Amino acid sequence: RKAVCYTHPFRGAMMSMLPDGRALGITLTTETTLTIQSLLYTNTTTRCPDIRFIWSHGGGTMPYITSRLGGGNPVVLREMQKFYYDTAQAFNEFTLATFTKLVPNSHILFGTDYPFARAETVAKGLADYHFAPANLRAIERDNALELLPRLKKA
Repeated sequence: RKAVCYTHPFRGAMMSMLPDGRALGITLTTETTLTIQSLLYTNTTTRCPDIRFIWSHGGGTMPYITSRLGGGNPVVLREMQKFYYDTAQAFNEFTLATFTKLVPNSHILFGTDYPFARAETVAKGLADYHFAPANLRAIERDNALELLPRLKKA
């Protein structure tokens, strides 16, 4: 299979300790992390190496808890780095500092998570991080065109 599989968590059961849906961001990023761990734990990514996974929200909490997910194992770390990640909710200086240490620039895709974050907010966050111009252009456009070449203009 040479599929591109975009993933986004479903609005699952909410944690009841926090009022007014305040746990939604935590719940969604945790669901993303659990899904990534499931694919790694079941060796799905090594059994199906031609499936290219795109994870929303910068991979949830995965980039920040790599050791808990087996990131100390070079094979697991390599699998984590093969994934693609969008910048929805992963576009500030605190998130990007760790995120960019794990994720190769070529696997970062522009994402907004609209209506929760607008394109201009994400673009400003990425610009403020001072990516090299070529790396920023890759995130904003070129990486997606490499992943989905049919979108390139003829």
